[in-house]
Amino acid sequence: MEQSPSIVIITDTAGNIEYVNPKFTQITGYTLEEVIGNNPRFLKSGETSREEYKRLWETITSGCEWRGVFHNKKKNGELYWESAFISPVKDPDGAITHFLAVTEDITERKRTEEALRKAREELEAKVEHQMLQRNPYGLSFREFTILHLVAAGRSDREIGIELGISYLTARKHLENIRTKMNASSRTEASVRAVREKLLD
Repeated sequence: MEQSPSIVIITDTAGNIEYVNPKFTQITGYTLEEVIGNNPRFLKSGETSREEYKRLWETITSGCEWRGVFHNKKKNGELYWESAFISPVKDPDGAITHFLAVTEDITERKRTEEALRKAREELEAKVEHQMLQRNPYGLSFREFTILHLVAAGRSDREIGIELGISYLTARKHLENIRTKMNASSRTEASVRAVREKLLD
């Protein structure tokens, strides 16, 4: 545990810290001497709900393992993300004697995911803006994508799988496309075949 690349925390059955490894100090800034005997709640950033902590405690005190993600706060006030695995430690008779938490700092991964999400949203917004200038029905980026999938002969379910949405959501998009196409007074030969398919 001393050399572990992950944070390791051991608490008693009341949740009070008995041990943290060097990685804990490296990431949070707190030493073992500062945290021993304390509940890890001092790491809370306030972003995780009381209900989630209640579910966590009920899970591990019932003898089960818990996995989740926390947005916690370091000693210097800096926020960080960590993926956590918490499990009860039992004696030979099956009684819980301690709780073991193994966590991993995933802050950089979260930042990368957020940057990619924003970049994707910005790209979609730009593409949608360009499309709105060119398509006569005022279709959104997603609707235009669905339109192409329909033209390719994909079913509602296939469209849902392709876009990572439920087939019911895909069907609602198709209904919205149909409404926009019916409301439009203009007709383009390039989408006439698709329109007839949607109106069948």
